[in-house]
Order: sequence, then structure tokens, then C-alpha cells
Amino acid sequence: MESLPPSHVAAESSSERLPSLWDKEREEENLKESHGKLSELFGINVFARDEDTSTKKSAFSTIHMFKSREELFEWTQNKARSLGYVIVNKRSKAYVNGFVYKVVLMCDRGGEYKATNTIRAFGTRKTNCKFELEGKYSKEDNKWTLRVICDDHNHPPTQHMEVHPFVRRLSVDETRLVEDLTRKNFSPRDILSTLKGKHENNVSTIQVSWRSNLFFVHPTSWKIWRAFPHVLMTDATYKTNKYNKPLVEIVGVTSTRKTFSVGFAFIYREKESNYTWVLNYVKSILDMCMHPRVIITDRELALINACETVFPDAARLLCRWHIEQTILKISSKIITLDEDRKSFRILWRLLLESPTLMTYTENYKRLQSVLINYPCVMRYIDDTWLKKYKEMFVFVWVDQHLKFKNSTTNRVESQHSKLKKILNSSNSNFDKFVQRINQAVESQLTSINESFENSLTVRYNRHNLSCFQLLWGHVSNQALDIILGEIQRLGDLMLDSSNYGCKLRNSCGLPHACMLSFYSILGENILLDSIDIFWRKLDISDTMSVVDGDINYDDVVDKFKENFNKKLKAGKMFYRRKLEEIYDPHKTDVGEPTVQKTHVDNQV
Repeated sequence: MESLPPSHVAAESSSERLPSLWDKEREEENLKESHGKLSELFGINVFARDEDTSTKKSAFSTIHMFKSREELFEWTQNKARSLGYVIVNKRSKAYVNGFVYKVVLMCDRGGEYKATNTIRAFGTRKTNCKFELEGKYSKEDNKWTLRVICDDHNHPPTQHMEVHPFVRRLSVDETRLVEDLTRKNFSPRDILSTLKGKHENNVSTIQVSWRSNLFFVHPTSWKIWRAFPHVLMTDATYKTNKYNKPLVEIVGVTSTRKTFSVGFAFIYREKESNYTWVLNYVKSILDMCMHPRVIITDRELALINACETVFPDAARLLCRWHIEQTILKISSKIITLDEDRKSFRILWRLLLESPTLMTYTENYKRLQSVLINYPCVMRYIDDTWLKKYKEMFVFVWVDQHLKFKNSTTNRVESQHSKLKKILNSSNSNFDKFVQRINQAVESQLTSINESFENSLTVRYNRHNLSCFQLLWGHVSNQALDIILGEIQRLGDLMLDSSNYGCKLRNSCGLPHACMLSFYSILGENILLDSIDIFWRKLDISDTMSVVDGDINYDDVVDKFKENFNKKLKAGKMFYRRKLEEIYDPHKTDVGEPTVQKTHVDNQV
């Protein structure tokens, strides 16, 4: 018997046959062939994956345990960027209490683009890359671990990180830096330069730095706003800057009825969160000062909601002029007869200016009768405006709020127009914008100071009434004009308590017709305390908020008693009526007086 090779002997004696070199080569060829078919079927290089896992270690393989999910994500991001890739969250899992215990990370070019039916041309950077990592929280160690699921990319590393939207996002610290530099009037170019200087990995562009809302306020506007925070009007405009961002302009009004700019904001999107962000900065200026009493806007729901969130105590009104223009524009397309159009406009104005609930109901019925042949117009007015918003623009309701003769956003529109005129371009950069704003605000201050000086030193002939003696030089001339108009109405018309009531007092903070009639009958001077502090403010010092604990009434009550005892019967009746109106306005038994027609000479 021929002797067999030792290996064969050993193999047979163990009942196992060891593979020969030829068998191994054939197995490898079969394996490659099957990998090739899998590659064609699934679009991935399986063989390369097996080679990588068997011959080299993944750059993301680590035994390090991370203190938090944020630390894990930051580590993987930095590692990926060093290799020319960007990692994003794919999905996560959380417990019932909301705590996330598992995250799956993927390449930002993973996934497939889903086309939509649109005429706009879109491109995609997605390549269905299969790279994937898994982060898990360990309860035992109270730390996070990282595991590599697939370490392969089906695309080459990027050469320029700026093309990746995720990388261009600003971090929390970067966002704070942008906001701080914006408040200091840095230009976008300087903001971007500072960002890159302090954060070497930042790859933002000028466009991205604008994705943060930018709010800025002139130092002079800051002072005026703290002096006159009573009325806030705001609106957005467009075509003011090369960055194609909406510009939100906030304006206020002084006691001399001069408009001033409060602040400006370029916002990334016209969403409630953006408006809330802007208004919070407007509010922050008013530290220790009074907050707005009334806010007037257009029917921009996101802005309305933001106003309610930031200034919940302020009355919120809608611009009645814009509402009227919108309704007339829509109705004119449906109401074809000129006579019907004319009747509709007259009745709409009557409805809008209804002074009482009774007159509003009557005018509403009359409007319905006029529009009986145009039911869709009546339905539009009801559903879009009256049912939801009548309390925000119809006089019977809005006159219950201190709005100081403001009921439209026309002041904002006027400022938009002036701003665009001085910019003289719809493609201005930030530097030019700030320069023009500086000119506009300085001009506003000059006009405001001039109006203050006129009220302090100039006495017009029409204001030479004996009842104005205590008000000269202490109240704006514009307030005196409003009171004078009310006095003249008393002389020209019979006083109708249902039409006058306390309208002027409630809406302007000035003595109403009833009070003025008593001042006239008794020959009394109009008291300075009967004028709201808004009209008595003739400088730009801070208007401080009133704290409940600082209010004391003892001295006022003593003075009231002293003056009451000095009066004759008619005077005492007047004082008593005023007191009853304060503590029990619904049960006063003192009726409205009848005022005969007289003529008030307001000339010297």
C-alpha cells in the first residue's frame, strides 16, 4: 500500500476533509460572483463592505462613552466633517415621558428624492447613501454609546462644506452672537466676518446670517418709545433691501400727534414665531416703563397672535381703513348698479361708525336690506369680518379703549412711504439702510421737539377759554383742540347722552361732553388731573409703570371732601354724580342734563 501524505491521513482519521488551496480560490470566486449580483440588485458594494470590516477599522468605531446625546452628535459631526461628509438625524425613539434613548444618524445625502407635480424646477443632492450610525443610551452607565451600522458612502467626499444646508445652520451660541452684533448695528458682512473669526468651523454665508431675524432700534427712538409707549402700530413692507427680506416697522405716536419710529426688523419668515421674537425685543426696551395700551395692525393673523402673546393686556384693534378698502374692492365686483354701490358705501360707513349697540343693530338691519339682492356680499362681510372681528374695528366697541384718536395703520404706511423715498432703491444694503434710518429718526426728533415747544409756550387764540386756564402750557395743543371740538358740539347740538356718553373719556382720556357741560355751567376750570398722562407728556423722559403698591388715595379723598363742602347745591350734585359713576356706574339716578344751543367764541 502506498503511503499517503500525512495531512490526508490526519484528515481521514478525523472523518473530516480539509479544503485544498484550489477549493479556497473557487469559494472566493463564488463569493465575489454573488456579491456582484447583490451589488447590481441593491446598488451597494457589498464586497467592499466585507473587505472594509475585515481589513480596516471604521473612523466612527469608538469605545468612548458620551455624557449626552448632544455630545455624541457633536463628536460624530466633527469626525464626519474631517472626512468630507455631513451627518444628520434620521430618526429617534423615546420613552413615554419623552426621554430619547436611541438615535439613528445618517449621511445628509441619504434617502431618495420624491418628485412632486409642480412647474418649478427642483434638483436634489440625495444619492440614497446607506451610511448609518446608531447611538444608544445606557441606563447602567448613564451614558451614550455609538455603533457603526454601515460605514460606506456611495458618493465621494465633498470639497466645499458651504453647499450643505445643515452645516450652514447657526448654533445657539452663533445665533446669540448674530443678535448681539445686530443690536450694535454691525453690517451683515462684518457679522459674518466676526462669526468666522470666533467659530473656525463656521461655513455660513451672508444669506444664511440673514436667516436669523434682525432687529435694530435707533438710540433716539429708544428714548422716545420709553416716553410714549401708549400706542403701538406695526406692519410689514417689502422691496427695501437687496436681501429680499420683509421689513417690519414699528411706530408710535406722541402727545402732539407726531409719528416716530420705534424699531425695525428684517424677518426671515412672516410667521407668528418671527413676529413674537420682534415684539419681545420691542417689549424689552420698556423695562420699568409703561407697556402699550393699544396695538393697531392689519388682519395679519400671525402678527395678531404674536401681539396677544407679548402684550396680553393691550387692546388689539384692526385698521378700519384697510378693512373698508378691502370690502369696497370686493363688493364693487359684485354690486353692478351705481345707485346700489352708493347706498352700500353710505350704510357701511354708518355701521362702522355706530356709537351704540342699538344703532349698530339698526344699521346692520338696514345694510342687510340694501344687500338683499347681493347675498354673497353680505355673507362675506359677516363671515370674514363682523362675526370674528367687529369688536376690533366698529366704533361702539373700539371707543371703549384708550386709542388717543388712532384707529388705522396709516401712520405706518406713511413711514413706509417716507423710508422708501429716502432709500431711493429697492436693493439697499444694510449699511445704506442704517444711514438712511439715522437721517429719518433725527428728522422725527426735530419735529417732535418743535411740537413740544409750541405746546409749552404758544397759546393759540382758539384756546383762550377760561376753562383752559389750568391746562395752558401743561397739555398738548392737540389735546386742547379735541376738547374744544367737544365744547363746540355742545353749543351746536342738543346733548344726547346715548350718543356722547363717556366716549371721549374712554377713547381719548379727555373730559367728555357731560363733564364739559358741568364745567361750563359752574364756571369751573378743567382740572389737569382730568387729562390722561398721555396728553400731559411734553418731553421724552421715561413714562414709568404704575405699581399697585405705590397708589394711595387718602390725599385725594380729603381734597374731594374739602371741595365738595365749598360747593353750592349744583356743584355738590356734580361731585356726587362723578363719585357715583366711579364706584357704581349702573345705579346712578342722576340724569343727563339738556344743553341748549349756544355759541362758543374761541377767538380773543
